[in-house]
Amino acid sequence: MNESIYDRLVAAARIQGAYEGWRNYRNSVTEYIVNSIDMTGIDNPVVCIFGAGEANDIDLALLSEMARLVLIDKDMDALVRAKERYKIEDAICADVPFWNIEEETCRMLEAMLSEGAEEEHIIDLLMQIGYNNSGSLKWDKGQFADISVAIGIHSQINAILAALVYYFKDNYGDTELHNITNAISALNVMAVSRLNDLIYKLTRHYFVFGYELLTVQGDTADALAIIKDIEDNSITNNSDICNRLHNVEGAKQLAMDISIHKDYDMEIVNNVYLPWNFSYKDNLKTYIMELLTCKKIF
Repeated sequence: MNESIYDRLVAAARIQGAYEGWRNYRNSVTEYIVNSIDMTGIDNPVVCIFGAGEANDIDLALLSEMARLVLIDKDMDALVRAKERYKIEDAICADVPFWNIEEETCRMLEAMLSEGAEEEHIIDLLMQIGYNNSGSLKWDKGQFADISVAIGIHSQINAILAALVYYFKDNYGDTELHNITNAISALNVMAVSRLNDLIYKLTRHYFVFGYELLTVQGDTADALAIIKDIEDNSITNNSDICNRLHNVEGAKQLAMDISIHKDYDMEIVNNVYLPWNFSYKDNLKTYIMELLTCKKIF
């Protein structure tokens, strides 16, 4: 029996060699988080890391020296591997369900896409996912973090749905594909809002968000050149780059959500742009990540 596309995507989500390949990025991200913790002035804070996974992009051992860690991810096995790698026995691991996509639903979507099912039936299935996740968020109101960290997670919430659609894109016309893609974008608005609502409620003082600002078809040097233009405010002279900013699904919804909350119930106190050599083996894809530290306004 041939392996399904869904099974391949699930297997590919665990990127072999990422711990070594992302070393420079991990060091930069960890340094930024450490500086953000120092900025708060909170002694031995509780730091909650959403979407921690195997923590290939954050040095948990270093953070554990200055904070009490709570690692949140739906993949508990990945969290166990992270604790073993960084030797942080005291870290708390938890799954806080905020958005659920059943395996059966993904397999049904794959079957429908592979058969070229009608656009409206595909969209109905996607909208059902949204409906299934529209209930009240469940969380222990007695549990709070001083600082919450959510870097790179927002683009992954519905990524498997988008990947399935992309794989079978040739089965649909441009208009049909556009409408199906818009349905996934609508799901991302819902999912990002739910995750951030949970983060806002669980966090006492500060948030550290990180998202993919731009995808660069090149290596770290190419990304650094663009970052320099962004920091110099000369990026506006490059219409091609400007048109590609905030185009990563999930990430662009996070940027919009931050803009809604900015100066209302939180303020941005620091930010940085970092190159993430995501495709470190062939240097064909690098993300420019924007990391922001936000202070909760009471």
